[in-house]
Amino acid sequence: MSETIATCGYTKAAANLGMQQPNVSAAMHEFEEKLKVKLFSNVPHGVVPTEAALELNKYALQLKAMLHTVQNYSLSAHQYSGTIRLWMTDGFGSFCLARQMTEFCKQFPDVRLEITCSNDTPNILSRETDIAIVYKEPLCSESVVISKHNVVFGLFASSEYVAQHGTPQNMEDLLENHYICDRKEYNTEWAVWDKLLKKAKKTVAHSNSTNILTQLTKLGLGISLHPINSGNAEKDMVQVLPEFTLEHPYWLVSHIDAKDTPKIRAMLNKLKEIMNKL
Repeated sequence: MSETIATCGYTKAAANLGMQQPNVSAAMHEFEEKLKVKLFSNVPHGVVPTEAALELNKYALQLKAMLHTVQNYSLSAHQYSGTIRLWMTDGFGSFCLARQMTEFCKQFPDVRLEITCSNDTPNILSRETDIAIVYKEPLCSESVVISKHNVVFGLFASSEYVAQHGTPQNMEDLLENHYICDRKEYNTEWAVWDKLLKKAKKTVAHSNSTNILTQLTKLGLGISLHPINSGNAEKDMVQVLPEFTLEHPYWLVSHIDAKDTPKIRAMLNKLKEIMNKL
């Protein structure tokens, strides 16, 4: 039920759950018959939950959180073993976390990291994750903001690109004469970048993946935006037009009941250390 509410449809809910759409639809109809109450109303291109469904879903999410607590309640799980579930964008996961977590993993070898990379905001209430790094301030009462940070982006090109095309002399030169690779989310997050890209004559690639964007840049396809620290960490990439930068806030959050367990607190401290360097 929760997945159907979140996706507003049986088809996407089924895909997320690894099930067939008819099975999800049948299960919801059977649930309605048992409860003698209507849970969803059909609308074009999907369904919408009734008030009854929304009310029941609150209890379902609370039950899911309670089950997670019971299944993971042991002395070892509350110390420095077991699983820590992390949620973040693929950019942060690939180029910040992956580079910096070796020390943590060596210090706590019995802790297993379960990392989900997504631009969506996780459901903290249902304990979908223990720790999240998100680009939108969380509003859920069950989530606790551990810290807030700003990441600074700059323009980067590969050494190969610079050797072949040179570096742009100014923004007008970049938009008029140089090849640009872009990530779709940048256009919605920064109005100034969206305005500039509409003037660009040679935008050669769009992607929703930071990893792919970085590989395209390193291969010399074009110039693109990257967090300055991670861009400088790539030996084959150089910053161009260093006077042009963009900033974006992000938040480190955890569940109110998880944040003070030793293994979660150790991870939060490590993540804050990493973020303070960005």
